[in-house]
Amino acid sequence: MVAVGRTPALVAGLLSLTAISLLLLTHYESVPSVVLNPFFAPDSFHVSGDRECVADIAPLRDTFASNWGVPLRTSLVRAGTGARVRRAMERLRKERRITIGVLGGSITFGHGLHNEDKRYAQLVQEGLAAAFPDAEIVVQNGAVPATGTDYFAACYKHHVPADADLFILEGAVNDLMVQANTDASVHQDVITDTETLVRELLKGGAAVMMLSTWGMTNGYMNGADQHSTVAEYYDVPRISTRAALYQYIQAHPDAAEEIFVHGDLGHYNAHGHRFMAEAILDHLLEQACKPSYTPPYAALHGAELSAQLDPFALPPLRIRQRLGDPPLADPDAFCKSSNVQLPDGTWQLEGETVEGHPPFEKIVWHDKHYWAAEEIGARVIFPDVEVSGGFLGLYYLRSGSMGLGNLRCWADGNEGAAKLLIGHWGYVSVGSVGAVATGLAPGKHTLTCEVDKTTHAQPGDHVEGSMHKTRIIAVIAS
Repeated sequence: MVAVGRTPALVAGLLSLTAISLLLLTHYESVPSVVLNPFFAPDSFHVSGDRECVADIAPLRDTFASNWGVPLRTSLVRAGTGARVRRAMERLRKERRITIGVLGGSITFGHGLHNEDKRYAQLVQEGLAAAFPDAEIVVQNGAVPATGTDYFAACYKHHVPADADLFILEGAVNDLMVQANTDASVHQDVITDTETLVRELLKGGAAVMMLSTWGMTNGYMNGADQHSTVAEYYDVPRISTRAALYQYIQAHPDAAEEIFVHGDLGHYNAHGHRFMAEAILDHLLEQACKPSYTPPYAALHGAELSAQLDPFALPPLRIRQRLGDPPLADPDAFCKSSNVQLPDGTWQLEGETVEGHPPFEKIVWHDKHYWAAEEIGARVIFPDVEVSGGFLGLYYLRSGSMGLGNLRCWADGNEGAAKLLIGHWGYVSVGSVGAVATGLAPGKHTLTCEVDKTTHAQPGDHVEGSMHKTRIIAVIAS
């Protein structure tokens, strides 16, 4: 029972609340109501009342959640501050344009898909076009099959626009070999290669995202375990199909071909490419509807900290350095690739024959381009290799099933200092960096390679024909 003396005050309060409610309804009556999937918290969209976010973007994200459920939410394994992605998406919203470069191996290339099937890069472009129909959206798929991050650390500019606003990096499956297979002739380190690539991309002001894929031909562990360290250090968001799908397929073994190519459980089918695309799009669109970090970064100032942290600054130290160490200069990478065709129709990596020796020849095999030879003693010379920091290397194919032989390679005619680059290993067919020379003076150098008389390939390795096949992908230097 309400006391009589308080009735006027209560009535006045109710009238005030009613008036406020009417004002709110009037203010938002033009904004369509959207029922969000329960997977998204109510505060997922921080640009309150923004028409584009509520009317166009929210329904798309709700569709993604309805399509994939829990795996979609578990696919975002690291969001970070989102600062760089938000900046790129803010440019898209304000300037109505964005350029995205996608780097990866055979998964990104689309091995196993039919001609009419869409790769995830194309689906990302179409998804952004649906959210921003009047914008100019360019997505360049720069995938090169049988390559890893070690290739793109030197060669990425030849496959995607160097001034892209956003780069998506896929390489976890192929980068597995960098940690699992090493020998004295191989210069390889996933963390170093990934850090080199990420630093180079971030220096230009771009945003970077990682797509950590996984294939059933391997176990749970792959290159993503090293990529995660780089993502953490450089505040790079990371999407992982491994986190999303490994548990699902454990629980439902018969569901593997919902995602993977029939008879090839290492590559994704059209359904799998759609999952990858919508996981990427979900994160991009979420960041598009959050406030950007603009100077003086007031949103990043913590009351318990004496200073602010600039989310766009590049750490001066490398991951493996200690606090107090002097910063290292970023390498100036050089690459000539057999996968790059020039506007005049010639190929970027051109080899010269050597008189008195069998030649190498340019071949195309399963969408892959190589300089190849299999006759012992065959030689090729690559001139005009620009070295800046002393390193000269060869990016060549290694395999456990192709009968690959060994190469001997040397710099500047110094055959006595030749390095043996072993072609056979116990893994799938993937490119690898072989160190040929270090400590070279800055300037132009020549690289000579010869098919060696030795081979580590074995007759029992499902090998047909010669066990001295060699495949050269690129010449790299720094």
